[in-house]
Amino acid sequence: MKLDYSLFIRNIGGIDFRPVSMASLTWLYEIKSPIVMGGDINAVDFCIFTWMHGEELATVIQSMSSGDYEQQAILWGANVPPVVFSLYTAQNIKALLKELKNAFIDPESKFCPFPCPSPLKASWWKRGFATIRRLFKRG
Repeated sequence: MKLDYSLFIRNIGGIDFRPVSMASLTWLYEIKSPIVMGGDINAVDFCIFTWMHGEELATVIQSMSSGDYEQQAILWGANVPPVVFSLYTAQNIKALLKELKNAFIDPESKFCPFPCPSPLKASWWKRGFATIRRLFKRG
């Protein structure tokens, strides 16, 4: 049985965003992204996360392999209006953490095979979403 990924693609502002996959999750862990590892999140972290799901997959694979993913993400982000970036990022990071909790954290032992931030830790959420609000605050 083959999964039809077109059912999961979201179009925001004319950009087709793929869902978070095991490949993108693995890459985020590999680069120690604070989005999945916890910690202080900055604008580049959001840009990389968004680029990873909105850019052509072949380009993402090549950039992750060559190590120039940060530069490619920033160049890609230069063409993304902030409102698209904001809508995609806030909704999907919240959904990602919920999926991580449901998929990888054993409800009885609380064991998680990956070092992931707990969606229940208010301080992590407050810092992450305060950063999103600060980046896209209209002034």
